[in-house]
Amino acid sequence: ILGRYSSYRIMIEGHANRLIYSSRAAAEREEQEELKPLSKARAQTVREALAERGIQPDRMSTKGLGGTQPVVPYDAENPENWRSNSWKNRRVEFILLKDKP
Repeated sequence: ILGRYSSYRIMIEGHANRLIYSSRAAAEREEQEELKPLSKARAQTVREALAERGIQPDRMSTKGLGGTQPVVPYDAENPENWRSNSWKNRRVEFILLKDKP
């Protein structure tokens, strides 16, 4: 789409897998110190790969969302199910944006 339509841009959102912590403070510390930077780096790596393939860098922006938007939420009643599916939270998503005419 970006190669074909010059009026489109993308937001590349990186996501990470939040771990299970016994305290809210530990979870928030991990989010700020590890997950946000990890997810931002994940999105930037995808941006660099697309730029190497000819997409203009100024048409792409990145955002690291850490573990704030899980696809597989933590299930306190069945933590094993969450652990087996938590890889789904480690992902990159593309948001297609159209410039105004």
